[in-house]
Amino acid sequence: MQYYRRRSVRRNKSTIMLPTTRDIINLDHLPDDDLVECIAEIRNFLSVIDVDQWVSFETIKRVDKGIDGSYPGPKSNEIFANTILQFLKEKNFG
Repeated sequence: MQYYRRRSVRRNKSTIMLPTTRDIINLDHLPDDDLVECIAEIRNFLSVIDVDQWVSFETIKRVDKGIDGSYPGPKSNEIFANTILQFLKEKNFG
């Protein structure tokens, strides 16, 4: 299921969300204080994540594109898979 769009739906705090997502979380009527509190909670949660336990996809280059012209193609997916396998071996998971 897609929750976000590349292009904006509206020019407000729910700019990048699909209408369905915006309606579900009711962003247009949520008080700013609640948003600030939620963002603080998310940042606090993310601060305890050990990034060394995650595969860094930012370093993986896309070498081709799929038939849709947007997503990674077969060679890129092979590189992704090999990177994940190598990461798991280094962490003694595989």
